[in-house]
Amino acid sequence: MLPGISISVTLPRHWLKWQYTMLKKAEPHGHVKDIVHDKAGTEHRVLCVTPIISEVKTLDELLGCKVTHTPLMLNAACAVIMHGVGRPMRKVMAASTALELPILYTEFGPIHTIDYKKSNAVSMTVDHVGHVNASDRDTYLAGLIKAGIDDAELARAQGIIRSWKQQRVSKYNHTLGPQVPDGRYVVVIAEPTPLGGDVKASRAVTALLTSKAQQAFPTHKLVVLRPKQYAADVLAQADAAFVHSALVGFEALLWGVPLYVEGMPFYAGWGLTEDTLPAPAQSGELAHGLAQLVHAYMVGYSRYVNPFDSQRLDVEQAIELAAKARPAALEEAQRRHNLRQRLPRWLRWLQP
Repeated sequence: MLPGISISVTLPRHWLKWQYTMLKKAEPHGHVKDIVHDKAGTEHRVLCVTPIISEVKTLDELLGCKVTHTPLMLNAACAVIMHGVGRPMRKVMAASTALELPILYTEFGPIHTIDYKKSNAVSMTVDHVGHVNASDRDTYLAGLIKAGIDDAELARAQGIIRSWKQQRVSKYNHTLGPQVPDGRYVVVIAEPTPLGGDVKASRAVTALLTSKAQQAFPTHKLVVLRPKQYAADVLAQADAAFVHSALVGFEALLWGVPLYVEGMPFYAGWGLTEDTLPAPAQSGELAHGLAQLVHAYMVGYSRYVNPFDSQRLDVEQAIELAAKARPAALEEAQRRHNLRQRLPRWLRWLQP
């Protein structure tokens, strides 16, 4: 077998490690930390074996390096991308172990979508220590949060919070949100199911949050915010929100909504939320409160790209882009909703 050539047939999962060991491992160029600190160049390469992120057309620009999507083009990769959690983790771990490469943990950032095209991701986070919500590790994000901010950074973070609310931006800007009821209400942020994850477990978590919300606010109406729904309208007027670890929970803090957290996501444990679990050792009170968390996550930890011209953006420009794209996205979302309502119930799953 020639060096660098892999078997082309589909192999069983337990053969994944064996398949990757058939590859000739080139000496990596650069280090994964170069990518995390946004100091990489086109000579830096990372390996992506996860289809869900391979479809993002601006992935190279978001990571600041060249992404190869097959081990046949390994070309001195310095890391393997692990995006999110769930089923794809097994394939990533097999590649990382066999090729002796570190893992680059990625996740979609504060602004994920502005239209229905899955390839048009606007923001992404990267970490070399663990997933954004890895409370058992002292991640790169945790270090940024604890580092603190100066007066200029404080003013910028406060401006970002104001702009977020004025422009009514959300993580998912291409969908309709839940109907906002009359009177006082609280929001339950449904727990999303990871790819290949346990749907029943996610539903059980959402049911637990619903029960706690009803007990804490018995006279309030209850609104469930489903995964990938537009969140700005319903969070803007909520009296409280309940979440486990969904990243959309961060938006509740931006809107100044009291947030009750059942898990330990990155925004919990800093004195900004009502937490059920004890805070990790690396957490603590923040001198500048929410602004310090916002600057760390939205400025230092996330990077943004215009999906239409592949140019890098700062967070303020990304918020403006999402706000401008929202009217057209709302019109398309309403059209799809109306079409779906006309379908028989047993066919509605066909319409995204």
